[in-house]
Amino acid sequence: MSDQSNGVIGGKVTIKDISAKLGISSTTVHRALTGKEGMTDALRQKILDTAHEMRYETNYAAASIKRRTLRIAVVVPQDNGCYFANIWKGVNECAGEARRLNIDVEACVCADERHEYQILKSIADAGPKEYAGVVAYSYSRMPEVMMQLQRLIALEIKTIIIDDIITEPEGIFCIPAYQTSIGELAAEITATITPDEGTVIVTEGRTDSWAHSEKLQAYKEYLSKAKPGLKVLTVAGYPKNEDAASVVRENILRAFAEHEDIVLYYAQTSLDTQLAVEVFRELDGGRKFSRIGTDLNRYTSQYLRNEELTLVIDQGAYMKGYMGLNALVDSLVKHIKPEPYIDIVLDVVYRSNLRFYERTKKLYDNGGTSK
Repeated sequence: MSDQSNGVIGGKVTIKDISAKLGISSTTVHRALTGKEGMTDALRQKILDTAHEMRYETNYAAASIKRRTLRIAVVVPQDNGCYFANIWKGVNECAGEARRLNIDVEACVCADERHEYQILKSIADAGPKEYAGVVAYSYSRMPEVMMQLQRLIALEIKTIIIDDIITEPEGIFCIPAYQTSIGELAAEITATITPDEGTVIVTEGRTDSWAHSEKLQAYKEYLSKAKPGLKVLTVAGYPKNEDAASVVRENILRAFAEHEDIVLYYAQTSLDTQLAVEVFRELDGGRKFSRIGTDLNRYTSQYLRNEELTLVIDQGAYMKGYMGLNALVDSLVKHIKPEPYIDIVLDVVYRSNLRFYERTKKLYDNGGTSK
């Protein structure tokens, strides 16, 4: 039986078929499909559009055997299964798929922003002969880090940043944290499940993180309009280490001791959530208040089962890792330009729908949900 829908009789569409239809050389078609230079953008687009119309399928796995191995560096922090471990889970799954396309993914775990700067600098120093792309996490836009990102773009090393929207230097692709949306979502839920008056406690997070600050500001502004009778009290500190956790714990206990009318607690980060639940266990069991946690992982899933959290707002850490690396691989191998901002869906998880995420999104032992 013949397939004549594109003027091709039998079999799959080939580069020669495309060149015959357009009246150009097969070499030019091949260069366009493989992202090589040597033609106008208009001609390249015409070739790509024609290939799509003719249903041309590239065997990327076979093509990858003919080229050198491409290396991608992933520069992201690590934690004990709360948030970053979920990003790494997504990265690792995509890395397994990338290996079949002759792409080597180098895991570079950074301890802090200064360490991240050193890693990015070493990548930029090595240059495009060593690295084809980078996936990195954004802490707080430290000038030294921003300078290295600028170097990567200048060297044409494709770069994707997780949890930020960076417009300069031009050419960086981003997976935004959408902190304003998360803050407003948390505030909308707060307004829905609390009485008209009382005190709401929110953990402040890192004061040098624009993401945490933006989320907190959005939460306060939305709640002040939706339910002006509620008073928002912030708890200072971020439990990045044992000493800092002790300070935050004391601040939470002090807040509960000084305010008898607490109606809700919102922990706006994964680490805050884990610490807050530990503190709740020390409080008088008779106190009733709603509890919003952040990020679905092995800890928060158990807290939901134990009714130690009312709900969890999941920020899609797994998908940030998977989609970030996948977009970079597609850009390098399939020459599909990533969107400037790659959207990740937010989920609100209650005890009642937790099973859905465990069964259809595979809640992993080390935290996070799958694609």
